[in-house]
Amino acid sequence: MGADSLFVGQRIMRLDQVDSTNSFAMGILKGMPVEEGVVITTAKQTRGRGQRGNTWESEPGKNITCSIILKPTFLDPSLQFDLTRVASLALSDVIADLLPERDIRIKWPNDIYVDGKKIAGILIENVLISNRINYAVVGIGLNVNQTEFSASGTGATSLKLLGQVEFDLNNLLRMICAAVEVRYLQLRAGKTEQLRAEYFNRLFMANIVTRYTDFTKVFDAKILEVTKEGFLVLELTDGSLRRFAMKEVGWVGVTQ
Repeated sequence: MGADSLFVGQRIMRLDQVDSTNSFAMGILKGMPVEEGVVITTAKQTRGRGQRGNTWESEPGKNITCSIILKPTFLDPSLQFDLTRVASLALSDVIADLLPERDIRIKWPNDIYVDGKKIAGILIENVLISNRINYAVVGIGLNVNQTEFSASGTGATSLKLLGQVEFDLNNLLRMICAAVEVRYLQLRAGKTEQLRAEYFNRLFMANIVTRYTDFTKVFDAKILEVTKEGFLVLELTDGSLRRFAMKEVGWVGVTQ
């Protein structure tokens, strides 16, 4: 059964096991044209990938691990971070519908936190041809029915831990597909400023002085903005500004 959408999730490829749904999708795109909205999902991902080369822990059959293929040929490659905004907002939309009493935030660039704990991550990979985004692969990992996490100190959580009920993975995948399509169509319709404003308004620790590291030293700062290209701009306590790309800065925690 397809998703409750026009094109995202109308074709779903369900795999019993794969190393990474993103890697599988990128492999398909090398060999043949693919219609927009195809979704690859798996019950077991053996080498799930996250940002900064991290792995994504997911207990088989308990969570959503999927990749959505889009064709944002209308989007200038310099503004590809708007796809991150689309996916982050869509996923937080779904979680907010399921857990309306919780505090759902986007941790720059694209992790989803609920009540200060990580529940989802996103990895977007683009295929560029002649300075045009021919395809985008939107990888999503969402903790759903998993209740134990082996990695110590991760602060991970899941929908089941927060909602105290079991969630139907097929229904949840349809919800995600529909939400991604809604946000993606907003981007395609030129509602970029609205998307950028909503993304910033949902940012984890926005406008709050907290502790960061540039991996050489630790400093206190607050998020001032996220540029249209996706750079994080921090205002330090001395009033100076610093701009960071992905992998150049990490969040340490609240100030003492």
